Amino acid sequence: MKQSWHPDELARNWTLLSDERAWLAHKTGASRLAFAVLLKAFQLDGRFPERPEDIPSPIIVHLAQQVGVPPEVYADVDWTGRWSRRQRVHILHHCGFRAFRTKDEAGLVDWLSERVATFDPRVEAFKLAAYTYLQRLRVAPPPPERLSRLLRAAVRQREEHFCRETCVQLSPVTREALDALIHTDALEDEAGQVPLFAGKSDLATLKDGADAVKVATVQQEIEKLRQLRALGLPDTLFEGVPGKLVTHYRQRASREPPRELRRHPPDVRYTLLAAFCWQRQREITDTLVDLLLHIAHRISVRAEEKVDIELLKHLSTARHD
Repeated sequence: MKQSWHPDELARNWTLLSDERAWLAHKTGASRLAFAVLLKAFQLDGRFPERPEDIPSPIIVHLAQQVGVPPEVYADVDWTGRWSRRQRVHILHHCGFRAFRTKDEAGLVDWLSERVATFDPRVEAFKLAAYTYLQRLRVAPPPPERLSRLLRAAVRQREEHFCRETCVQLSPVTREALDALIHTDALEDEAGQVPLFAGKSDLATLKDGADAVKVATVQQEIEKLRQLRALGLPDTLFEGVPGKLVTHYRQRASREPPRELRRHPPDVRYTLLAAFCWQRQREITDTLVDLLLHIAHRISVRAEEKVDIELLKHLSTARHD
C-alpha cells in the first residue's frame, strides 16, 4: 500500500459510512480502530493488510478521528489472535465475499499461468494480478504463504506449457540440428566424469562475440548466421510469447555448459537451445549491419584521404611548373 495519501484521497477511500459507524458502536479502544482499518482496507483492495505496519500513519490518524480513539492505541492491536480472525469473517460477509477454498486453487493457477510475463513468481505485478482476479470473483485471497505456493505452481505450469508448445513446433531435423550444437568431441564417461580438455561445441562458438572490425570478422559472423538459419527454426516460433520469457531461457542456455544442457528432458533442452538461437540470430544480424557500416565508413575515410593526397600532389606539381 502506498505511504503518501492526499486529504482528498483519504476522504474518498477511508471515510466510514453511517451504517459502518453504527456497526462500530459496540466496539471500544484498539479493537474499534482495528476493525475500522480492516474494513476500509478490505473494501479498497479486496484483501486484508498482512501486517499492522502496512497501513500508513495518515490513514490511522484519519480513522482514529472518526471512531473517537487516540491513534496510539493502534499499536496494541492483536492481528493474529481469535478476535482478529473472527472480525475478518464478519467483514467478508458484510462485503459479500467468501473465504478462499481448496477447490479455488486450480482455477487460480490456470488463470495465472496464462498471464505469466516473467518466470519470477515474486514479481509484485504477478501477485497483484492474483488479487485482482479474486476480487472480481468476490473471493478473499489466501494467506501470503499459500498464495506464494500457488504463484510458484502457476509459473511451473506456464514453463511446462511453454516448453511443450515450443517443442511441438520443431521438426525432427531441427531437433537433431539443435542437439548437434551441444555435441563435443569428448563426452563424459559412464561415471559422469568430463575429460580435462573437452572439445569446443558449436554452441560455444555461437556464443562468442564479434572480433575487431575487419573483413575476416564479417566472414565469421556470416558463417554463424548461416549456421543459425540452417537450423530451420519456424518464423512464428515465439509469436505471442513475452520477450522476457524467451530471454529467460536464452540466458539459461548461455550459462549452462553442454553436458548440463544434454541432461535436460527433451522439451526443456530444445526450448533452451531454440530460445538461444532465436535471439542470437537477430543479434548477429544487427552486428553484421554495424560491422558493414563501420567498414563502409573506413573505406569512405580512406578514399577521402587518398583524394586529398592526390590533390596535394597535383597542387605541388602545378607550383613547380
